[in-house]
Amino acid sequence: MIRLFRHSISTNAFILALLEFCLLTLFVYQNFETLLLAAEEHYFLICIAFSFLIILIFMSLGLYNQDITTNRKIMAVRFLFAIGLLLIIAACINKIVFHMTSGMLYYPSWVLMIRVFIVGFFLFLVRMIYVQTIAMRFLRKILVIGAGKMAERLNELFASPSMHGIKFVGFIGVKDETVGMPAFMSIARDDFKLEKLAELFRQFRAEEIVFAPDDKRGISLEAFLHLKLKGYKIYDFQSFVEQEKGRIEVEHLNMSGFVFTDGFTFGFLHDAIKRVFDLVTACLLFVVTLPIIIIAIICIKIESRGAALFSQERVGFEGKLFQLYKLRSMNIDAEKKSGPKWAAENDDRITRIGRILRKTRIDELPQLWNVIKGDMSFVGPRPERPIFVSDLAKKIPYYQERHVVKPGITGWAQINYPYGASLEDAKEKLCYDLYYAKNRSLFLDLTILLQTVRVIIWPTGVR
Repeated sequence: MIRLFRHSISTNAFILALLEFCLLTLFVYQNFETLLLAAEEHYFLICIAFSFLIILIFMSLGLYNQDITTNRKIMAVRFLFAIGLLLIIAACINKIVFHMTSGMLYYPSWVLMIRVFIVGFFLFLVRMIYVQTIAMRFLRKILVIGAGKMAERLNELFASPSMHGIKFVGFIGVKDETVGMPAFMSIARDDFKLEKLAELFRQFRAEEIVFAPDDKRGISLEAFLHLKLKGYKIYDFQSFVEQEKGRIEVEHLNMSGFVFTDGFTFGFLHDAIKRVFDLVTACLLFVVTLPIIIIAIICIKIESRGAALFSQERVGFEGKLFQLYKLRSMNIDAEKKSGPKWAAENDDRITRIGRILRKTRIDELPQLWNVIKGDMSFVGPRPERPIFVSDLAKKIPYYQERHVVKPGITGWAQINYPYGASLEDAKEKLCYDLYYAKNRSLFLDLTILLQTVRVIIWPTGVR
């Protein structure tokens, strides 16, 4: 994994993006001669900028996500969509060059289309070769110390080796530990000697260790320290999951995991830049999307009686309550009989217009006003209703800690986990919310905003 601004990026994804960026730059440089003639001095810089823009589009469509790179069907659909966007951008540039040169330089549409689809096919072919051969040949071989519940959880989280670029070569149990995974062998707590660990490394051809026994008490760490000082990578359960999956496992988290760890520290400059970005972007988007909001209000009023805009109390930064604004997507008396509850799949309380608004996220556009007011940010954990927060805080450890940052319109949990309507879903989303609270940065915010495009185009679990 490559660590950038507190956030870990898959090495395979980074190499693939770099490879595609170089190929795109080379293709543009060799094939857009008209652009070369129109801007000779800055041609190479323009090629780089154009290629970087395409890589950002690929990122926004999730084409570097671990779960996409190994699914040929989904990857092909999204790649075709990306090539369509590439064609539109190329056509716009072609038109600009046409006007810049008074009609002297211009590509016929059919030539442009053929060239774009050729590069698309070539990039997809290179991507398939890389994912299926090179990436698979360089799986990281990891030895797990522990065969209990933590080890079992590791196996669940990293079920597909090709997806994550890792392979658990063996589980070494600790005697007196409740077994959750089949262990190659069990070692007594006071018998983790250097010679034994070195032999296990050779036997399994392991490169890294994840230290994940359910109970660490009584286990000698001297041999692990010796291996660490020799350059071997050794992780504990939490740090490994956090690095590889971008989440903090709440079920296996203790208080010291919060207190004695990096993260949760942010300076004035970070907060100031984020606030300026939120304010400027929210104002611009509010003006641009105002016609869409007005049309949506008219459609809501035509379909059902009652106010089209409504406000609802939510829990925000540091537990303070605020009024969240939304376009109404349910019947006016939706909670009259049932009381407050999460929206369910095929919920009969949602109107026909409401389903469209929810799937396209148009119902959340009024929250731009919340961002302008400072109640929310563009990126952060989704704010919940006080009645839900009160109940979840009693059942889920560290639930209130998600309020150490401003809530957001989109967030790390929203792009990594589908809509949730249960206690288990709330636990899963909290794992991602805590990761964001600990590791938030402008880089991570940009990543989330780009990935939100994917969630809007291909919504999962929207209700």
